[in-house]
Amino acid sequence: MSDEQLRKLQALVQENGISLEDLLRARIEDWLSQPTSESDWECPSLRLCLRNSRQSRQ
Repeated sequence: MSDEQLRKLQALVQENGISLEDLLRARIEDWLSQPTSESDWECPSLRLCLRNSRQSRQ
């Protein structure tokens, strides 16, 4: 995550009166409730991260 993205994230949680942990927990819960097939996931960044992780293990 870039410094700029982190600043945006921190501003988002501050503006909405939530903690970073609560935001991340909600996103993880959403992610876990999604279909398990990589092709069905809606988050391109997550797909890229998983693809890179799998390639590095090969």
